[in-house]
Amino acid sequence: MKYITLLLGLTLTLGFVSCKKSHNTDDPLPCDGELMLLKDRSGLDGCTWVFEKDSTQFEPTNLDSFDVPLRDQQLYYVEYDTINAMSICMVGPVIEVTCLKPLLLEPHD
Repeated sequence: MKYITLLLGLTLTLGFVSCKKSHNTDDPLPCDGELMLLKDRSGLDGCTWVFEKDSTQFEPTNLDSFDVPLRDQQLYYVEYDTINAMSICMVGPVIEVTCLKPLLLEPHD
């Protein structure tokens, strides 16, 4: 009986430890970050995509690491860390996105 209890405890512990947070867009709510508007600023020298919230623009460095369609003027839930980095665009703080989810999941043309 002692060994069964030990084995059960070990199995449960390993089960909890091996679970990790998913950033898959198929999850119902993988991100609960700030709601931000994505804007295409490729017309400005040195710029690509920027997020905007409350008139502040944020320059993401790693949007290509997410399997999420990027659309101009689309709202996204964004979790991020502000990083100390140089920017050519210079419109706002540089951020590293840690989680990204579009507000609307249906197709948008």
